[in-house]
Amino acid sequence: MSQYLVERLRRATNMKIETRSQVVELSGDDRLRTVKIRDGEGRVVERSVGGLFIMIGADPCTGWVKDAVRLDDRGFVLTGNDADASTSRTPFETSLPGVFAVGDVRSGSVKRVASAVGEGSVVVQAVHARLAALRQAEALKSVTL
Repeated sequence: MSQYLVERLRRATNMKIETRSQVVELSGDDRLRTVKIRDGEGRVVERSVGGLFIMIGADPCTGWVKDAVRLDDRGFVLTGNDADASTSRTPFETSLPGVFAVGDVRSGSVKRVASAVGEGSVVVQAVHARLAALRQAEALKSVTL
């Protein structure tokens, strides 16, 4: 989350920030009324609320792909020319041909939901193009044998 938003939320008088907490129950009728939260010490507390926003963090969870694709120094997945400038890559293609990354996990992304959705829709076209190229290459192989 952007630092200016963090500061703005901290100053807000109509909300409470619960860090290192786990939501264990939501309840209400036609709208959300209460939330039960387990705090960092394991206590469960109930809060009367008018809404709930959950931010799960801004650190990428990419350890599982570190040996497959290139990451930046903060662990975000490199794509496009940043992933491999020596070859032609689509903007969201990683250093592993045919593997794409979009949204918050991508190095240099805007870190907004709408942007991630847009990136995902663009990648669908790239995946279709890649699959068509692979089918064409296979067809050519079978003709030349």
